[in-house]
Amino acid sequence: MGIILWQRGVGLLRNSRMFLLMLLLPLLFTFAFSNMGTASKISIPLHDEEGSPLSQKAVSYLNRSSSYQFVPVSLEKLKVEVAEGRAEAGIIIPKGFSEGMASGKVEIQMVKGKDSTIIPSLQGMIQLSLIKMHTEQTGVKAILHSLTQLGLDVNQPQVTPRVEELLAERWKETLPVATAGKTAEGSKAFRYDPKLQSSLGFMLFFVIYSIIFSLSEMLNDRRQGIWDRLLISPLRKGEIYLGNFLYSFMVGYGQLLILLGASRLLFGVNWGEGWGPILFLLAIYTVTIAAFGMLLSGFVKNTQQLNAVVPIFAVSFAMLGGAFWPLEVVTSPWLITVAKGIPLYYPMSAIKEILLHQQGWNVVWLPTVVLLLMAALFMGIGVHLFERKGGEYR
Repeated sequence: MGIILWQRGVGLLRNSRMFLLMLLLPLLFTFAFSNMGTASKISIPLHDEEGSPLSQKAVSYLNRSSSYQFVPVSLEKLKVEVAEGRAEAGIIIPKGFSEGMASGKVEIQMVKGKDSTIIPSLQGMIQLSLIKMHTEQTGVKAILHSLTQLGLDVNQPQVTPRVEELLAERWKETLPVATAGKTAEGSKAFRYDPKLQSSLGFMLFFVIYSIIFSLSEMLNDRRQGIWDRLLISPLRKGEIYLGNFLYSFMVGYGQLLILLGASRLLFGVNWGEGWGPILFLLAIYTVTIAAFGMLLSGFVKNTQQLNAVVPIFAVSFAMLGGAFWPLEVVTSPWLITVAKGIPLYYPMSAIKEILLHQQGWNVVWLPTVVLLLMAALFMGIGVHLFERKGGEYR
């Protein structure tokens, strides 16, 4: 068995282009698709006519929005950008803003060239931001007044910023309204992490190629007569199969480990602190895919046929198993049922449960049992078919 592993390893070093390609492609696809999942802010030109400290603070409040980015520009540039359609709308903070904030009657001017779907959302966001700012400023004034009544000196330059900071923290802790929701189907909310979805999905998808193509050496050995010479060697038949299977496992699992580290370093994918359940699941998945590769090797006659059928199964596994998109968005019960017959489904769903819902070993055991049963079935049928087809070459 050791000699087989040595020979396969030497062959991999001599022709490592495919392995390197299967390392590069998941990283490229992760980079492209994880960025697609992150929405960018809409840029809104803003002109501050007053230019006071309070109006500048209002701009900072507006820029806390997760949907809009307010960019200070001149009045002429604001009008040009809106008129030419480069901006959906423009915002003008007029003179007298500070007096209006003190009286509670603030007017913000909006310049728009045409009706846009974002206008109601933008107006609502501006109104809420200014209400929050006015509430916090009123609270700061009340606190400073109380401190003055207690005989404390509030004219120190660090006092007001510190009061504002403490009030903002307190505001976050005790929001007047809190909401919570759950889906009708269950108590667990759907959580989506585009980097995790892309990195894990493409990792599990591309490793299928590496694992199964590494088993194609058995087909070449059979075609060239090397397999027959191995059978009459001191090696037992079980050692020959086990050596090829272990080589395939080492190639696939090694690729997964490299991609785990690379995705964390390059894209900041958070794989959690306890790697044990994840590494264990990936190992079981690698065994199952290697067994499936043995099954395909038993059905085909040569590497050309194997090269033709592997992409069909790999893409089907990825689409149905949730590698390309989260299965939570799939509404068809029939498709969900089909997905449970796909090996890729189990590590994909279990690892997301571990990372997104803070689960542990409790979500590992059922996928492990299912994957090992699949592996035993694939391996048994695959070896039987490979043996039967091997007789045709003798």
